[in-house]
Amino acid sequence: MKTRVKSLLLLAGLAVMVSRRAEAQCPVVTVTPASLADATTGQVYGPVAFAASPAGSFQFEASGLPAGVTMSGAGSLSGAPTVSGTFPVRVVATTTSAPAGCLATHLLPLTVSCPAISVGPASMPDRALGVTYPDQTLSATGGTSPYGYGVTAGALPGGLSLASGVVSGTPDTAGAFGFTITATDAHGCKGSHVYAVTIAPACAAIV
Repeated sequence: MKTRVKSLLLLAGLAVMVSRRAEAQCPVVTVTPASLADATTGQVYGPVAFAASPAGSFQFEASGLPAGVTMSGAGSLSGAPTVSGTFPVRVVATTTSAPAGCLATHLLPLTVSCPAISVGPASMPDRALGVTYPDQTLSATGGTSPYGYGVTAGALPGGLSLASGVVSGTPDTAGAFGFTITATDAHGCKGSHVYAVTIAPACAAIV
C-alpha cells in the first residue's frame, strides 16, 4: 500500500514538473498599440498596425469590431465603420514560430462617432398667402449619401410639404413659421437646420 501511494505521489510530481516546463516554454507576449484612436462613421479608418513581442511570428485575430472594420492575420486593422458607438475590441496574438501556440489577449475600446452633417439651404424665402412657393431643394454634406429628410420640430406653413428632399406647394395660412429639418445619412447619422418663414396675408382686393 505504501509503495502504491509513493508511486502515485511520484507520478503527480512528474505531472506538475511537465506542466511547469510547458508553461515555461511560453514567453510573456505583449501586444501593441495600447489604445485605439477614435473613428468616424462612414470614413476610412487606419490602417492600424498591431505588433507583438518578443520577436517572432504571430497570427492576429480580433472580435468585437464595428461593422465595416476588419483585422488581417498580419495584424492590420482597417476599414470604414458603418455604425456608431463604443466597441470592446478583443485582439488575440498567437505565436506561429517556436514555441508555437503561445498567445496574449489585448482588450481595448474603439469609439466610433457620427460626422457633423450640415443641411442646406441656409435659409428659405418668405412669400405671400396664395402665391406659389418656389421649390426649395434640400442638401446635406459631411455624411454618407443618400440622405433622407424630414421635419423633426415645428411645422411647415400650411399648404407646403416636404417630399423627396424638396419643399414645395402654395401657402394657404398666413403667419410666422419655425421648423427644423433633419437629414439622415446612409448610416443613420443625423444633422439638422432650423428655418423661419413668414407667409404674409394676401393683399385685399380693390373694389
